[in-house]
Amino acid sequence: MRAFLARLLLFTAAALAAAGYHALAAAAQPTEDQLRLIERLTPEQRAAALKALQKEGQVRVEERRPQEAPAAQPRPLPPARGGKPSPIEAAMARAAAATGGRIGALRQYGYDLFAGVPSTFAPATDIPVPPDYVIGPGDTVQVQLFGKVNAEYSLVVTREGILNFPEIGPIPVAGLSFREMRALLERRIAEQMIGVRSAITMGPLRSIRVFVLGEARRPGSYTVSALATMTNALFAGGGVRPIGSLRRIQLKRQGRAVTTLDLYDLLLRGDTRADARLQPGDVIFVPPIGPTVGVAGEVRRPGIYELAGERTVGEVLALAGGLLPTAYPPATQLVRVDEKGERRLIDVDLGAKAAWRTPVRDGDLIRVYSILEKTENAVLLAGHVQRPGPRQWRPGMRLSDLIPSIADDLLPEPDLDYALVRREEGPTRSVRVFSVRLGEALRSPGSAADVALRPRDRVYVFPAYHARRPDTGATPSGRTHAPQTGREELSVDRRFELRAEPGNGSRSLSRRGRRGAEKGRTEDVRLYARNASQGGKAERARAEIIAALVEELRAHAKHGEPARVVRINGLVRFPGEYPLERGMRVSDLVRAGGGLSEAAYTLGAELTRYEVVDGKHREIDHVPIDLASALAGKAEADLLLRPHDVLHVKRMPQWAEGATVEIRGEVRFPGVYPIARGEQLSSVIRRAGGLTDMAFPEGAVFMRRSLQEKEAEQLRKLADRLETELAAAELAKEAGDKEAQAALAVGRQLIAQLRATRPVGRLVIDLPRLLRESAGGRRSDIDVTLRDGDVIVIPPVTQEVTVIGEVFHPTSHLWRRGLTRDDYIRMSGGTTRKADRRNIYVVRASGAVIAGRGGLLTDLGTPWFEEVDPREIRPGDTIVVPLDINRIRPLTFWTNVSQIIYQIGVAAAAWKTVGVF
Repeated sequence: MRAFLARLLLFTAAALAAAGYHALAAAAQPTEDQLRLIERLTPEQRAAALKALQKEGQVRVEERRPQEAPAAQPRPLPPARGGKPSPIEAAMARAAAATGGRIGALRQYGYDLFAGVPSTFAPATDIPVPPDYVIGPGDTVQVQLFGKVNAEYSLVVTREGILNFPEIGPIPVAGLSFREMRALLERRIAEQMIGVRSAITMGPLRSIRVFVLGEARRPGSYTVSALATMTNALFAGGGVRPIGSLRRIQLKRQGRAVTTLDLYDLLLRGDTRADARLQPGDVIFVPPIGPTVGVAGEVRRPGIYELAGERTVGEVLALAGGLLPTAYPPATQLVRVDEKGERRLIDVDLGAKAAWRTPVRDGDLIRVYSILEKTENAVLLAGHVQRPGPRQWRPGMRLSDLIPSIADDLLPEPDLDYALVRREEGPTRSVRVFSVRLGEALRSPGSAADVALRPRDRVYVFPAYHARRPDTGATPSGRTHAPQTGREELSVDRRFELRAEPGNGSRSLSRRGRRGAEKGRTEDVRLYARNASQGGKAERARAEIIAALVEELRAHAKHGEPARVVRINGLVRFPGEYPLERGMRVSDLVRAGGGLSEAAYTLGAELTRYEVVDGKHREIDHVPIDLASALAGKAEADLLLRPHDVLHVKRMPQWAEGATVEIRGEVRFPGVYPIARGEQLSSVIRRAGGLTDMAFPEGAVFMRRSLQEKEAEQLRKLADRLETELAAAELAKEAGDKEAQAALAVGRQLIAQLRATRPVGRLVIDLPRLLRESAGGRRSDIDVTLRDGDVIVIPPVTQEVTVIGEVFHPTSHLWRRGLTRDDYIRMSGGTTRKADRRNIYVVRASGAVIAGRGGLLTDLGTPWFEEVDPREIRPGDTIVVPLDINRIRPLTFWTNVSQIIYQIGVAAAAWKTVGVF
């Protein structure tokens, strides 16, 4: 029996790794169900198992730091009698429905021991044979002789039980124990072989045939090792069915019961004394299951237990491992089916010793409820603090006791003028939210500002300014907090511990001893609020906390009692909704919003008020507020607020947020200049010292951010539209039409160019005319009113004329007076076959486009078309010879595309010509 215990504990050592131990010996790989079974052992049982392992010498075990193992998901219990749920299963289903699902489905205890591969529990063949092993036919005996004669023999016991030993003769050994056989052989060798000594061991052992019958999963005849015990045979037979008994398994030999095995002794106490070794022809019989009782709730091993001598509630709870520390004994219930077939509910107050002796019957269900998920003597600190979480409440505790130091307990830059306290009042625990001045409370401990705290109060501290660092999910102390959930998950400081109060079924928070603080493990405390202080940047954390409180106040609103919520909008640091406190005024709401912003208009604000008239309709009233007087404490201006009031803080008139423009190039003092509201370009040029003698005002480039965004959007839409057109053309073209294929290839190149085009956002201006008309401070109609982010580039004097497009050699030429457009084209090699000679145009350095109309050029940069002499080419001009679009006729939309792309390319080339880039 002890040999099987050692082998079973080899598996146990491997399974205990999940519970905090590490086995160094090799063992068979356990199944998941077997692991769950071993994990249910109590610490005392595990220690006994390890001690037995070491005593047997089969394994060396060392302890390591325990680790949390993932909880195994319970498997559904197979249906019992005739596919119908058992009475306990039906009671559990009803209990789960009645308690909102808090009590899960119970499983029959012990049956998952047989899950998995049966060979996992096969007896080992490489361990020493116990001295009481009975020798039988088929066993092999290993004999080594040394001394006068050196020899080795492997002798097999014959069917007649004889061991034929060379030089000695036949020796009958059947029926002898291994100890007796070894003594007999040693004596015969010493007597008949003078001067020879011997070493006798067992070799391969014989196999025996046994029967596993009754409520086994696979009843039948099995061949097992001669070292096999009753449990080995049960595993070979697939284990016990759910309707079979684990506590009255019989071993029958020659028709008589030899012993009875109670597997609960093995599972709960590690006792294998009844696990008898088998002999040939033995029968293991599994009878039907006996009386059962279910145990659910706050016990160490919830399940359905078979009774074998247990008669009271206390004895059944002992089978379940006893109560958990979170159990509430006075709320224990016993569900029973009486003699009339009716279900009865019996309250069992386990706080009294007599209740533990309450009798139980077959089919009873014991439900042990947990303590309430609340902490009575704790105060929660959350928000912009170093260590958020609960603190122990003490009588007379004040705000300064909760936060003794600003530097040590709060994060940098806290809002010392506005912190919130959430309080539950009265037996109904109605919610009340009020603000405190944290700075005044810490400066004057014990004053009226240093409010007295009550149990379950929650104090929220906020940042005074917007966060300037990204959220990492960790506090400065290095602790990482869980994300926001529906109910608050808070970690208890190791200096404190949670204890179940035996009187009222709640938890209390108390200070640990020194040893407990070192060994204490962090627990989770669930409270009915949100802890949003770790939910992102500081301003988002403030908004989430206040939003949760406001939502809670809205949930308590009802007819005649509106939600105590007010709102502040406009020029404050933190606009939004806030809880309405008792006696809250306009100045208090401004303080809740973080104070006024720099651009706030204090001479006038607006209070919007909603009022229900005679229960018929709701009226809106707008009340002007002298904000400066209200903040100064004048009662006539600092109105008392009502539910749903909205305060709007206006912006100061003509307040500009520091707009700037940049001027580059040929001005005396280039740089970035702040601008006034409505300031114009000529003013900034004068402030920059005017143009230098090397300036080229005709090529001035004016860029604006809004124009760049519009160009980017238009280019994107055009590219999308062209891709649709291209796809339709590809479907319509014929496979052998080479001209269409070439046109489509050109179209794809144009789309690629369009996608790669970077918008610039240029506004065409006539700077020389603008400067002439605005000289002396006069106002010009073409002067540009500046906006924030505008860029003006004044290039240096240029002498180049650029020719691009469908010419043989696109390049730039030195400008010479008297040369015409066609002269510069001929200097670039002339036009190619793909050129559109009728639509050649010129781009001025200013960005104006001069389009061809027969033999003349038309200036499209002026308000009215002005015919220009084609011979007039100016320095910085760019001559563009476009592509003949008729060569890609299958696509009807490419004329505009080519023009747009050419214009963008021309603009870049022109700017390069005048020295912008």
